[in-house]
Amino acid sequence: MNQRKTDQKLKDSRYSKLKTDIYNAAKEGKVQHLKHYLEDRPLDDIEDLVEGKTNGATPLIAACRNGHKTTSEYLVEKCKADVEQVGSVTFDGETIDGAPPLWCAAAAGYLDIVKFLVKSNA
Repeated sequence: MNQRKTDQKLKDSRYSKLKTDIYNAAKEGKVQHLKHYLEDRPLDDIEDLVEGKTNGATPLIAACRNGHKTTSEYLVEKCKADVEQVGSVTFDGETIDGAPPLWCAAAAGYLDIVKFLVKSNA
């Protein structure tokens, strides 16, 4: 294998890990971790990372599903996460495909996040 292919695989591996770390931070409501991962990156990179899916869901979907309002606000307001992008979410052991963040928050009973998303044009 030549050096270029090795370098690209390493870069892809790091990017994949970063995307997973961002998803997990959003899922767990760890805004400070998200800021650490995202704040000094170009906007194009940030948008790509927050729109990427892990386990079928974006970081915003994970945050909304798990009731993390501050995390949801950060992703939408600072990272420009798409409030309409759909993904997969699990409720009571059943996976629902094509669910937007608003649906996830509403189905989980997080009215404060629902209100925020509606104000954000979801």
